[in-house]
Formats: sequence, C-alpha cells, structure tokens
Amino acid sequence: MLKKVLIVIFIIVCGLYVWFKTPVSSDFYLHKGITELKSKNYTQAVSAFEHSLAANPANFKAEYYLVQTLSELKPTYSVQKKTV
Repeated sequence: MLKKVLIVIFIIVCGLYVWFKTPVSSDFYLHKGITELKSKNYTQAVSAFEHSLAANPANFKAEYYLVQTLSELKPTYSVQKKTV
C-alpha cells in the first residue's frame, strides 16, 4: 500500500515539474511580463521575463522584452548587474 502511494506521489511531482518547465509556462510568463510592462510595473515585468527565460532559455521574445524593460528602469547597480 505504501509503495503505491509513493509511486502516485512521484508521478504527481514529475508531472508538476514537467508542467512548470514547458514552453507553456514560458509563454504564460512572457504575456504576464508584457502586461506588466505596458502597465509600467517594471520590477514585476522583469521578474516575469526572468521566469519565462528560466522555463525556456531559447525564448527570444522574453530576452527582447527583458532588455527593453531594464532600459526603462532607473540605472542602479542591481539593474546594471542583470545586463552583464
């Protein structure tokens, strides 16, 4: 019985991992970032674009919008560090 429960938990965890690492989640965060960028919530937009790139590093749109968002932020050390 315990073995079946552990197998079910393992399958659920693997499914969640795959779900959050797929391009679907990358697109979700990309669109969320674009919405935040249009609303001028730049720090939330940066976070969303970084999540999008973490889920799919080949997402060029997320890279483009991340750079565009960083250019809108006040130049500070933390912003300059992200661009390197």
